[in-house]
Amino acid sequence: MNAWSRTKAFLSRREAQRGQVLIILAFGLVFLAALVGLMIDVGIYTTNNIIAHNNAAVGCVTAAEAYRRGGSASGAFADILQQNGMQPATYSPNEGTGLTLTRGLENMGDGSWRAAVTWQQPTGFLGIVGIREMTIRGRSRCVGRDSGGLAPIAVRQSAVEDSLYGLPPEEYSILGRDPSWDLADVESGTNFRGAVFLHMWCVPSTDPNCPNIRYFYPLTEAPPTAQTQKRLVEDCFRGINCSIWPGVDQRLPIVAGTSDNQICHAFQDGGWEVGDKVVVIVFDGEVYDPDPTYGNWENVAVVGYAVYEITQFEPNPNNCNNVIARLASDRIYDSLDDIPADVILLRSREISWDYGGSIPW
Repeated sequence: MNAWSRTKAFLSRREAQRGQVLIILAFGLVFLAALVGLMIDVGIYTTNNIIAHNNAAVGCVTAAEAYRRGGSASGAFADILQQNGMQPATYSPNEGTGLTLTRGLENMGDGSWRAAVTWQQPTGFLGIVGIREMTIRGRSRCVGRDSGGLAPIAVRQSAVEDSLYGLPPEEYSILGRDPSWDLADVESGTNFRGAVFLHMWCVPSTDPNCPNIRYFYPLTEAPPTAQTQKRLVEDCFRGINCSIWPGVDQRLPIVAGTSDNQICHAFQDGGWEVGDKVVVIVFDGEVYDPDPTYGNWENVAVVGYAVYEITQFEPNPNNCNNVIARLASDRIYDSLDDIPADVILLRSREISWDYGGSIPW
């Protein structure tokens, strides 16, 4: 009897343990299903927000470009969104204004536009806990301008001429340092990353020591602070406050004190993408380092202009250090007026939603 009792007790415990395992397994499966369901809802939410932003950006740029060319901004906005499969209720009628715009297209009156699309996305698993919809929203702000306007980038004359003669490589860095490529024929080797200041010209232009600087709006201080200089370049890449065209034989100080990553990201933040064409300054190949008694305005001499097509960002678009491009013009231009209009890619550009600077267009 004792043996039988012990056997029954053992079997009962095993049965209880098996029951507990089944309960735990059942809860585990429910938890796993909930986790998978939540991940699916979050994935759908994230994907749709990207779609919403992309459509807002495309709609904004299309509207700004249509307006710049004398067409209907609202008509172009609606047409492109309908072509992309957006329902009218996602972008019309307007809701909110300025920074609070959540749906529609708004002319800000300063040369910029804001666009927003919004819709309610049904949920899957979250509906079980009472969340049956998620708000999907995309917003964009843009300006109407020529993307091919002069950029604060200087490419050495020898590189341009080699490209004109068909000498390799076909593509190379024009902004940001690349160990396999020299941005200049002669330089100190520490500061030049391909960018120059359009807002500051050496006076006199014949003196490479750059004893004095001529300043252009929006500069209000002489010399400008390092932060002001950085902001000038970032805005210039966006096409803001940068309608300054230095002539041939002018000397421009180089942009120093920035890393490769900073300069490349500033260019990307300006909206430049692979396939865009950009007008650059061509310089004689020497980054001149003034005598110590004259200060530290390293500078280059302008000899002309050329058009380049952006081909890639290295090492990758999300973390770039340098901009790769190929020559897209058949000669070095002596004047910006000589560049054929069809050489430059016309395209309006997206800027940050809350940008507060002056937009002169």
